[in-house]
Amino acid sequence: MINTHYRSFTLIDLIMALVVMVIIAAIAAPRYYNSLSRYRVEAAARRVAADFALTQRMARNTSASKTILFDSANNRYQISTLTDLDNSGDPYIVNLQDPPYQAELGLIDLGGDWKVIFDGFGIPDSGGFVDVQLGDVRYKVILNAETGATSIE
Repeated sequence: MINTHYRSFTLIDLIMALVVMVIIAAIAAPRYYNSLSRYRVEAAARRVAADFALTQRMARNTSASKTILFDSANNRYQISTLTDLDNSGDPYIVNLQDPPYQAELGLIDLGGDWKVIFDGFGIPDSGGFVDVQLGDVRYKVILNAETGATSIE
């Protein structure tokens, strides 16, 4: 007599496996979203800091004042006299709501206004900070009034 006993999964085994996968996904999804938010805000803050440095370098190289102007209502900023690298006729405007950042400008205090003018020596007319945020995640880009150096907190 031949034993034809086959081993297989029961419906209960499959349902238990699905329950375990759903629990793991429920734990992982919020952590993934928070991680993605932190990445986006940090990338946006680094972009703002890099554009402060770019504006400062341009002012030094041309020995002429250059301005970076923030528009909090539209979550964007513009560097004066710089054209867009993709479309040479358009002004250089960074919209932080566009991918990959999808962030927002929060509080902006740059010496009482929303712009910084770097003189021909690369010295800003004022210091201050720009908050970049997405949900509960917030980074602050700080501009030193004496040197024009930036830091991110």
